[in-house]
Amino acid sequence: MKFYTASMKKIMTRSSKINKYNIGELVKIKIPKEDRGKTNRTHLSCKILNSSRNDKYQLGCQFNVLNITYSVRHLEILNTHISELEEISRKSISLREATRLQSTI
Repeated sequence: MKFYTASMKKIMTRSSKINKYNIGELVKIKIPKEDRGKTNRTHLSCKILNSSRNDKYQLGCQFNVLNITYSVRHLEILNTHISELEEISRKSISLREATRLQSTI
């Protein structure tokens, strides 16, 4: 029980460190198991393109703009520069499709 409590405390403090991101920041989003294969990557690198009043973020990946917005709890800061995220097409794409395209690179 102590291990579980310590583990949950670590998860909660890690996820609550950043509660707001700025436009242009690089983040990664966890890809659900349903949307990826066993050998695919577990995260998708993205750039914050827009934010709304209720802290939902529009993200763009190297392929296009993701078609849904994500809250802070789904995002993690990415501490590296990715040149593919400098210019993002304004076409819409699903997370599943972006994951599929990412696995072919």
